[in-house]
Amino acid sequence: MIEICDNPIKNYLKLLSNAPILEIGSGTGSDTLCLGHLGKQVVCVEKEESVIGQLKSRIDKYALENGIKLNITLLNQTFPNITLPNSEYSCVVISNLLHFFEYETAAIHVEKAKSLVEPEGYIYIKAHSKNHPFNKQPGHYPHYKHFYDETELVSFFNSEFQIIDCSQIITSPSQLEKDIKSEWIKRYWEEFCREKNNTTLDQLKLLNPLDDPEISIELLVKRKGLIGNLEHSF
Repeated sequence: MIEICDNPIKNYLKLLSNAPILEIGSGTGSDTLCLGHLGKQVVCVEKEESVIGQLKSRIDKYALENGIKLNITLLNQTFPNITLPNSEYSCVVISNLLHFFEYETAAIHVEKAKSLVEPEGYIYIKAHSKNHPFNKQPGHYPHYKHFYDETELVSFFNSEFQIIDCSQIITSPSQLEKDIKSEWIKRYWEEFCREKNNTTLDQLKLLNPLDDPEISIELLVKRKGLIGNLEHSF
């Protein structure tokens, strides 16, 4: 069963060229499967080998249940140092990734994405908001490096890009997303405890509000075409 995709890019699919969509950091693969189900070619970059394995299993299950093979390519690589099958993409999706990096490092990731989207193509970004529950517990989630507001995400883009939408959204994570997030957090803290020697998970008393809603900032921008760029330059 394909989960309903809440990614707003689905509303613009008819406007995209035939170039593939690039997804940076697949996570649970909800966007990947949804876009593939809607007939798009998707190139997915994910650094976690275990996540790639889970996503491959979901793709294979879809093919078995529906008799349709999705046009999805999975690449086990670390963005932005990647080797891609195409030089330009109709859309670049960066969902639930940038909050794992300091703002300056996130800016480098976005610059790379900007270089990969074709004229008239789109970039979609979703990142944890400053109002996210995890941001209300300082020190408990050090792996989340930066929480965003609308102004910060928009600041990644110059006049070459048109802001289509930027807003805060509240969503409830699926059970699959909660399971993967719980396992990821557990692995992170186990590594942290080993580095601290005597520290244990019990001593840390880690708060884990997995059932709390996700509060994110969602940004959709469009790269202007050649005519639009020339008009803007006069």
